[in-house]
Amino acid sequence: MSAETADQVTQLMVATVEGTAEGVGGTASPAAIPGVTVAGKTGTAQSGDPAVPPYAWFVSFAPAQDPEVAVAVMIQKAGIERGEIAGGTFGGPIAKAIMEAVIK
Repeated sequence: MSAETADQVTQLMVATVEGTAEGVGGTASPAAIPGVTVAGKTGTAQSGDPAVPPYAWFVSFAPAQDPEVAVAVMIQKAGIERGEIAGGTFGGPIAKAIMEAVIK
């Protein structure tokens, strides 16, 4: 991957945490750390079995322009209603706690 492409992906991941200039929150806003630029990506993945809820996942790194820590979180079978499963909502705070522990 070129440095230019890596920078573009990083900017998009930061926007996922910080939101947009129009004030719309990003799907990964629970991973935001005051004073630290965090890059993150949320997601869900189907389990393959309709009876099993999807998995929620979240990947992140910080500080975004000179990373000291990278975290990947996957949540499965957490007793969460199917429609409430989201990587940023549940994985974001876990990743935030880990990143804060490393950075601070």
